[in-house]
Amino acid sequence: MPEKTKNRAARRDADVDVIRTIWWFQCLSNRLETDVPREVQRAIAPQTLSLDVNGEPIKNNKFLGYARGTHVPSRTLALQAEKVVARSSWVLYHPIWTVLRATGPISKHALTWGRQLDHEIQAIVLGPHNAIVGGASRHTLGALERRASLDSLAALTLLLRLRHEEGKPEWAWLYACSIFRVLLLIGTQLDQHGIAERMFQLYVERVFSLAEFEGRRMDLSSYDYVFATYLLAGVANRVREKHAPQRDRRMPTFYALQALTGPYEQRFKQYFQIPLASITES
Repeated sequence: MPEKTKNRAARRDADVDVIRTIWWFQCLSNRLETDVPREVQRAIAPQTLSLDVNGEPIKNNKFLGYARGTHVPSRTLALQAEKVVARSSWVLYHPIWTVLRATGPISKHALTWGRQLDHEIQAIVLGPHNAIVGGASRHTLGALERRASLDSLAALTLLLRLRHEEGKPEWAWLYACSIFRVLLLIGTQLDQHGIAERMFQLYVERVFSLAEFEGRRMDLSSYDYVFATYLLAGVANRVREKHAPQRDRRMPTFYALQALTGPYEQRFKQYFQIPLASITES
């Protein structure tokens, strides 16, 4: 019993929990077409809306806490919500949170976590031999960036952590740059769920801080992430309108990547370039 308690406590992480809980609540409210916590509660857990002996509603502010990220829903409640809003628990228990919570070496767990990702992402991360890919090839980075999503972000984060543990700063740096681009690519989605700034700051503190190469570090603490991600979305739309054929079958990220790593990179460099600082300035 003490061991189970210890493991359960280790999974708690306030900075991670606030993000995944807000996102979970937003998934529910979007599908239910209401952002009023009481109305979401009525749809998901009507049995909690009971009356006292005088016939007055008993105040229960847990769903308000979920909306604000101050309370984490129980697994029982998450499964109950799943019956009303299918796949709503997906974001609550996504493997990315496990990777971000990890404080020690992850090499023993990496394969298990990688197998929890989307099958298309697994094929990139595990490779043909069902083992975590090594190095930091342009093929791996590009494939994950083109498929920008929570799963590809988790994969890149996992791979960066592994390269950092292996003492490969150049490879870790390349993964950090790729993570930055994926965060820009999915930023409007994160913002629509109310967690963009929190997510980016979590990466600044826990992931980008691992990247140091040739006496430099990434200095993103003051980067205007939300502005940059909407700017990128606008640029992508303009490029698409200018160049897309009537029946465009390119991946959704294609036009945004033209501004990040393609022919428009230099034109928008001032907005999408990672600010750097000397390690000696830390």
